[in-house]
Amino acid sequence: TAYRRQRQMCIRDSHKIDISFNKLSNMKLFQNLRNLRELNLSNNDIKDFVELPSLQVLNVSNNEINGELNFDNFKFPNLEVLDLSGNKLSKVDMTGLKQLRILKLKNNVNLQHLEIEENSTKLKKLNLVGLKKLRKFECLDKLQSLRSLSIEGTILVKGDFPRLETLKVINDKKLENLFNGSIKVNKHLLSITLEECSIDSKVLLNMNKIHSNFPHLQRIN
Repeated sequence: TAYRRQRQMCIRDSHKIDISFNKLSNMKLFQNLRNLRELNLSNNDIKDFVELPSLQVLNVSNNEINGELNFDNFKFPNLEVLDLSGNKLSKVDMTGLKQLRILKLKNNVNLQHLEIEENSTKLKKLNLVGLKKLRKFECLDKLQSLRSLSIEGTILVKGDFPRLETLKVINDKKLENLFNGSIKVNKHLLSITLEECSIDSKVLLNMNKIHSNFPHLQRIN
């Protein structure tokens, strides 16, 4: 019918689609939408990942995506924001995402290995909270543009973040990432937020180490 054709054309020409909180099982339905820029498929039943080259923003949080995900195998030349939170991924390789600015991996409880584009000039926000099996996140080169970093206390973070402005640490009773000097920053980092860290008196006595590692720090929340 004319109405159906009109509706199909409307979907085909859409720049933004939100079908969150439904029962979709795959992403192939959207592969031919060349004008699509933003897609929200959060809280569905998606298990498999497919490439959507036109996208700039993709939210597939709280789905059933599991195993290994290597973005060298997919074409996302324009992707700037990616939310993979709440899935069942064990390994993620982001090295094919040259334009990525925001990456959310929160609560991928099976994630054990993470690779991010080294010397990234775009990535500004990185969330690594709730990754209970990830033991180390190491950047051999600088993440030049990273402004915000949220980390789980069980992850040993090592890297140079010259433009970092906000650092949030979750569930780290010993504050090892703050004491050991493995996080390199400069004068841009003025505040650190601690959540659910259960800090005891012994840790408090060593707080001067944090100020020596982050000399421009003005506030600990």
